[in-house]
Amino acid sequence: KDTRSYTEAIIAKALDIPLEIVKDNLELMSPRINANINNQYSMVDALYENKTSIINIEVNYKNTINGRNRGVKYVCNLLLKQMKVNNKEYKLKPVYQININNYDIFTAGRFIYKSYLMEEKIHKRRDNSICIVDINMAILSKMNYTDIMKGDKGSLEWLLYALVCKNNKELNELYIGDKIMDKVRKKILDLTE
Repeated sequence: KDTRSYTEAIIAKALDIPLEIVKDNLELMSPRINANINNQYSMVDALYENKTSIINIEVNYKNTINGRNRGVKYVCNLLLKQMKVNNKEYKLKPVYQININNYDIFTAGRFIYKSYLMEEKIHKRRDNSICIVDINMAILSKMNYTDIMKGDKGSLEWLLYALVCKNNKELNELYIGDKIMDKVRKKILDLTE
């Protein structure tokens, strides 16, 4: 709860939506998703829901086939969970999965990737039911501190830099006077100790 504003800001920036859409209306859900008997006790890292969408945040350290399959399984389970038996008029909330990866999933040297269900030749989206956002923290950890300082305060890079930078002096300069980032940095320090 003490870093809720930070989570809301990351979600808004990662999904490229106005903060007002997620501000103060996200409900933290149980991380257990069991839409299929074959996937008993599947647990996501963080799961949020509001009136318009479902948002799953995953932190991935290694780029493995099993890990990528697990992420797809989570998205599919979150869609299936919304489909009730004998309800022919259900409306699916879109499922957004934000992967904070310690690697470059597509090896294209980009910081952020967005994937949708899309037609191959004309690149037209089938619908908006699924969006997977992959954030490349490996590229962020190689970024120069001065580039982060020169960039936009509140950008996704600025928000996430606290997770990869180990230099307290740089972090103090970067986040000076920012109450939310002070809480985030304290939380990170508590968790790492």
